[in-house]
Amino acid sequence: RGEWAHNSVQAAMIPRDKIQWTSPDEPLLRLLERLLSADINQMPVVSGAQDEAPQIVGMVTRDSILRVMQTHSELGPLATGR
Repeated sequence: RGEWAHNSVQAAMIPRDKIQWTSPDEPLLRLLERLLSADINQMPVVSGAQDEAPQIVGMVTRDSILRVMQTHSELGPLATGR
C-alpha cells in the first residue's frame, strides 16, 4: 500500500498513440458502432485543422449518444427540424 503514494498518473494512463478519438462531425451511429466494437464507454472529441495541433473539445459517451438517439426517436421530425 505504501507504493501507491509513489505511483503517478502515468502508471494508469493510456498512452496518446493508443487513444481512439472522434471528430465533432462523425455520425453518431458510426461512432456508437466504434465504441461497441472497441468495448469502450467514452471517447475524446478532437478538432483541429490539418496544419494545427489537435485540440480536445469534449468527451462523448455511449450513454450520451443513446440519449440523443432516444430523444430523436421520440420527437421524430421535430428533433431534426423537418
